[in-house]
Amino acid sequence: MVFQTQILRLECNYAIGIIHVMQKPNKGVIWALILLTVLIFCVYIIPNQSASLNRSMVSMYEPDEGAVFDVVDRMTLPKGRLDEQIFRFILYDFYHYGFPFFGLAGLTALPFRLTGNFGNTPALMAAMRQVVSVLPSLLGILLLVYIQDRFSSWRSIAIFLLLNLLPGIVRNNLWLHPDGLAFFFSTVVIYFLWRDNRQFKKFFFEAAFFCGVLTATKLIGVYFFLTIATLLIIGIVRKELTFGQAVGKGLLFMLVMGLGVLVANPFMFDVQALRKYAYTFLREMSEITKGYDLVYATGISAAIKPLQEAYGYLFFVLMTIMALVYGAFRAKDRHLYTILLTWFIPLTLVVLFVSHFKYQYWLPAIVSGTSAMYLLLPGNSQAQIVPRLGKPIAILASCLILLQVSFFIPADYAIIQEKIHRADHDPRILFYEKAMQTLTPLKDEASHVYYDYRLYMPETSGWGQETSFEMLDYGYIEGANFDVLLLLKQRIWDYTNPNAVPIDPDRLATARIFYNDALSGTIRNYVQLYEDEVGKVFVRKDICSANFSPTQCQ
Repeated sequence: MVFQTQILRLECNYAIGIIHVMQKPNKGVIWALILLTVLIFCVYIIPNQSASLNRSMVSMYEPDEGAVFDVVDRMTLPKGRLDEQIFRFILYDFYHYGFPFFGLAGLTALPFRLTGNFGNTPALMAAMRQVVSVLPSLLGILLLVYIQDRFSSWRSIAIFLLLNLLPGIVRNNLWLHPDGLAFFFSTVVIYFLWRDNRQFKKFFFEAAFFCGVLTATKLIGVYFFLTIATLLIIGIVRKELTFGQAVGKGLLFMLVMGLGVLVANPFMFDVQALRKYAYTFLREMSEITKGYDLVYATGISAAIKPLQEAYGYLFFVLMTIMALVYGAFRAKDRHLYTILLTWFIPLTLVVLFVSHFKYQYWLPAIVSGTSAMYLLLPGNSQAQIVPRLGKPIAILASCLILLQVSFFIPADYAIIQEKIHRADHDPRILFYEKAMQTLTPLKDEASHVYYDYRLYMPETSGWGQETSFEMLDYGYIEGANFDVLLLLKQRIWDYTNPNAVPIDPDRLATARIFYNDALSGTIRNYVQLYEDEVGKVFVRKDICSANFSPTQCQ
């Protein structure tokens, strides 16, 4: 029995070896991919420095980016002794995402800080977006292409271009967020599991370590559980492992994975930081599954529109799923497609049915899955389709892929153009200009100003400015005693909508008292001075009486 098992393992390794031999890297393909990678990287520089005039503009378009900007600002602050600066860099006190993300963003920003250019927001944001989002995305795609074709043929170039044309990839490359980095680390895990080929040795545990790094970056690393369990079960069924060995390998995988989490998140060695990380994790899980203040719709019906906008029409997504399933059961390298399929399934189920759908949540699974389109391209030695049907199926599949690409290209162009020009005539910027004209008498006053975080509100000399991601109520407004309120109408409409389903009904009921007054322009102890289609400007009554005409303060 042991002899037969060894023979089976040798035969499997021999088959994989043949695939490697048949698919040697082609120098021309490698150079073409290098040139395309450099070109694509450079294409993103212009949009990634656009609409980033200052921190407020960054935050207006992407509040998450505004929060990241503040953390990086704090991490790189040159204050105190060297050891204090190092601890401030590691204990960054905002544990919504892990240190691999913030550490890389901070290291990218450090040269700007040291050279006195941290205030050059367009260049700083472009650099961080390029290094933290674009570069990992390109490297992850290259790794998937290598796994599929070993850079051996025109199919490498075709898959590389296809994956880079996915609108979800394009959109994710235009902001500073951890999903590009999470996608890259997920491809590293896939690569090492593929290289291990169920030997459960060095590469298996390297995959475990990077699974820990992925989990430290963004918690999706835990969704490799199905992949690891499947590989261990296959090992038992094929008598490559005994049950006891499989349990031992699984436990050791989790141990090494835990080590990867600790190494990648050094702040976890600090007890207070660990407590805050745990609290943040629990809160984030609640918000992702339920929503932010209001319950968000989940399920396929809610996801179908943004899903198709980011990753292709249903026929294309179904082709991806079919390619994954086919590859897991019929391709020569079934081991690879088993990994891809079992990684795809759990994250997809969570994104579609547990959380409210956001395109970036699905990105690591769907991009890896789409690489399986390689099986559908003509002349593919990996496929084992019935000979008589192989060529027609490949031609039909190629035509459908090209059809989808013809939709991707204009969509990608529109996404990039929108990013480049979105600040040109943004109504929120116009609202800010009109609001500041209205508030001219207060420009030289030391005013305490509240503004909704989706509004444009650059720093104004002498003003103390404050915003909140939470619902407002009279307790917060009166407790802070704001002189000026700048409110976004969309938020007012969201919280006064009678059909909105709250996560906390009592809290929404309290907030609605304030927002109903804001809607009617009768906030207690405030006067509405200006409104347009974007927002409303309120001034506290005593401030109004002291600085504005009686007709304005009625």
